[in-house]
Amino acid sequence: MKERFIAAACNTRSEKEKGNEIITLIFNNSFWTALKENNQHLQPLLIANIILQRDSLYLDHVYPMFSYLYNYFNTLKG
Repeated sequence: MKERFIAAACNTRSEKEKGNEIITLIFNNSFWTALKENNQHLQPLLIANIILQRDSLYLDHVYPMFSYLYNYFNTLKG
């Protein structure tokens, strides 16, 4: 399957090498594990960003959000 994909999608040698790198990456489980872990670390930042960009933001929303982020990332260190 891998060879058929590369043969169908690539014309030059450099394209074939790049296609081979991409396919190797797709079948690499550690890549997907690292991507999932990065996504889990970015999720709290996304939520904080959405909350802190609201038009009706008050100071009493800012402090708990930074406190939450500090505690979340502090637990990752230990």
